[in-house]
Amino acid sequence: LIRTEELDKTDNSMIFIERDQPLPLSDIEEKLNILRRAILTEDDYNAKLAMRKVVPTFHPPEEVNRFAVEATEMKIVAESAGPSNSIPIS
Repeated sequence: LIRTEELDKTDNSMIFIERDQPLPLSDIEEKLNILRRAILTEDDYNAKLAMRKVVPTFHPPEEVNRFAVEATEMKIVAESAGPSNSIPIS
């Protein structure tokens, strides 16, 4: 979910500090305007589209959770198959 190679680890294995160039103020204002317009529509779909547009690494929770469930299910299947019948997991 991150685009940069420059990450610093923290004490929490789930949290990283990203080192990247700050956006110019004009870019931030444009992104905020896109989000404001989406909010005014009061439509979840428009809000998600706006988030995807202004945050390239944004993925809706449903999408992230679906991949997590699929990965967990594959891990369970692989573990239940045992070492002789292992299923390759990437």
